Amino acid sequence: MLTPSAQQARMLSMLAISIPVVIEDIRNRRIPNWSCAALFVCGLAIGVWDAGLAGFGSALAGAAVAFALFLAFHVAGGMGGGDVKLMGACGAIAGLHGVLTATMMTAIAGALAALLSLGVAALRHRRVESIAYAPAIVIGTAVALLGRAG
Repeated sequence: MLTPSAQQARMLSMLAISIPVVIEDIRNRRIPNWSCAALFVCGLAIGVWDAGLAGFGSALAGAAVAFALFLAFHVAGGMGGGDVKLMGACGAIAGLHGVLTATMMTAIAGALAALLSLGVAALRHRRVESIAYAPAIVIGTAVALLGRAG
C-alpha cells in the first residue's frame, strides 16, 4: 500500500484546492473564501500528521508570517484581500520552515507575471488594470515545496 509522505500531501492538497482558485482569479479576479479556509485546514492537518503539536505550530506560524507579509501590500493598495488570505493558507501548507522561500518565490513569480502583462498590454496598446496574483502564489508555494522535497 502506498502511503504519501507529508510533503506529497502538502503538494497534492495545495494543487487540488488551488487550481480551481487560479482559474477563478484569472477569469473574475476573485479568490473564494472557502478555498482559503480549506487550504488552511489542510495545512494544519498535515502539520499534525507530520510532526504532531510541533507541526501544528509550524503550520500556524507559517500562515501568520505569510498573512502578515502580504497584508502590508494589501494595506498599501497593491493587492486584494483574497490574495492575502490565499498566501496565508499557503503559508500553513509551507510551514514555518518554508514560508519565507514560498513568499520570495511568489514575489518573483508575481513580478514576472506583471512584466508579462505589461508587455502584452503594450503590444495591444492597452493599459493593465490588475493582474491575477493567485497563479504567482501557487507557483511560488509549489517551487518552495519542491525545494524542500529535494
